[in-house]
Amino acid sequence: MLLLDIITQKKICTRHELPSFAIDVERLIISEARLTGMNTNEKSITNLREAWDLVLRTINYKLDASYLAAICFCLNCINMNKETDIEIPEPLERALKEIKDPIRLCTYLLKQPLFEQGAVTIALIVANKELIHTKRGILLIPEEKFPEFNRELDAYRKSNDDSQLYAFLSSCIEPFPETKAA
Repeated sequence: MLLLDIITQKKICTRHELPSFAIDVERLIISEARLTGMNTNEKSITNLREAWDLVLRTINYKLDASYLAAICFCLNCINMNKETDIEIPEPLERALKEIKDPIRLCTYLLKQPLFEQGAVTIALIVANKELIHTKRGILLIPEEKFPEFNRELDAYRKSNDDSQLYAFLSSCIEPFPETKAA
């Protein structure tokens, strides 16, 4: 079964045209790999590219448990094999439906125990999927701000107050350039 089939078989999508603006996916991939300290071997980068390929091909699909499972499958971040469905806990499924703000969803996903491996990567990809879908921009943490991100993330995990992390992530959104009609 192709990854796209995981989503389309669930009948969760409405096809739309892709965004009319360019997205520098390689820049996102390199940033996410460096930020998370990902082993930059060929397999890890290939998994990240596969996840981004899925997201960009399905940018207008509804974000739900099946979609999240497909991203996890691409990243190979949950201990599983191709014959096993990924079990997304009910509170997480509910959060995917209820949380509309991409940055708030990102902070929520950063604390999910299901994602001990790859929580940051999954949270950033999901936030970016929603930001791109709504044409708000991309969330890209500059390399010089990695230490600040890690401090804010640690503080959030200790206190359960995401306000500082939320403000930091919001400041890292790069809006898309305005395009002029021809």
